[in-house]
Amino acid sequence: MRICVLRLEPLGSRAIPTAATWGPYCMRATIRQHCLNARRTLSIEARAEKSHHIARAIWPFLRRDSRIGSYLAMSDEVDLEALHQQCWSANIAVMVPQITSHTTFAWARYTDPSDLTPGRFGIRTSKQPGVMAWSECDAIIIPMVGFSSDGSRLGMGGGFYDRGLATLTSRTRLIGVAFDCQETADIDRQWWDIPIPLIITETRTLITQASRYAPR
Repeated sequence: MRICVLRLEPLGSRAIPTAATWGPYCMRATIRQHCLNARRTLSIEARAEKSHHIARAIWPFLRRDSRIGSYLAMSDEVDLEALHQQCWSANIAVMVPQITSHTTFAWARYTDPSDLTPGRFGIRTSKQPGVMAWSECDAIIIPMVGFSSDGSRLGMGGGFYDRGLATLTSRTRLIGVAFDCQETADIDRQWWDIPIPLIITETRTLITQASRYAPR
């Protein structure tokens, strides 16, 4: 007998699984947990070193005097704080998620660690006034729970990134980040999934098959 353990998501974040979708839903939950477990096995020192390599690899893909959507690492995610520091020095505006409803988020300007404040669901955000739409970002860096070499991505399951990515045009560069240990070959791409054309880990920069699927 298969037991499917589900993580609670914000109310309304996903459609309720039906009999037809329950199998794939359980499979994605299982793969997601496997990838999270793999990431958690990394030591604090290993995560810091690997995050440093990822931040360095992202840098050549950012345009000076641009605006990037980034994120504030939670728990054992790839930490991009060193990249943020470098962006500020190069006049690259850094934006971080600010949850605006139980299903969506916009981008708040992040200029210094003193900007940080707890947001909805306890997720850190910036206290800078005003938010920016997804379309105003020149590049968006996406933390991934799991990924495959064809550009398929697994997030935490709430659909926040999926909804935002669906609003973009091809002018916005999408960069997915994760550790090598989070790679999986088993992601079953769903209709709402936006594949990622550029994925960066601590050892690789992948230009994926998804390049031709970039959102229009």
